Amino acid sequence: MKSASIGRSRFPHAHLLFATDRHRQRPGALLRDFLDDIPDGAFDKLFTPGAQPGTLHRDRDFRLDWQRNTSDALHFNVQVQINKETEEAALKRWTRRSVTLTLIPVENVWSADEIRAQIRANFLVS
Repeated sequence: MKSASIGRSRFPHAHLLFATDRHRQRPGALLRDFLDDIPDGAFDKLFTPGAQPGTLHRDRDFRLDWQRNTSDALHFNVQVQINKETEEAALKRWTRRSVTLTLIPVENVWSADEIRAQIRANFLVS
């Protein structure tokens, strides 16, 4: 008896049926992917003397923004926001909103991994 497997020669695109469809992922999974893709150097601006707040990193769906520091000037106010240009259905309802709010101490230089972990701990979406 022959195997019931789907062969590539007969169905060359069968693997696409089982591929993860990015458009069906949950917002939290998309956000984790975004954080994983941020280059370590993107966080350097936080600890550069004289640097001004602004966008640290962006892609089509998200942006990592350094907002003004807290009023007591003891913490960086770092937020991930969803861009209005997103094409992800799971993100559309969150457009132009912050999906994380993270405060990072100004006096301690944190590694990129420490900052990512702190941002993950503050997800507002799942």
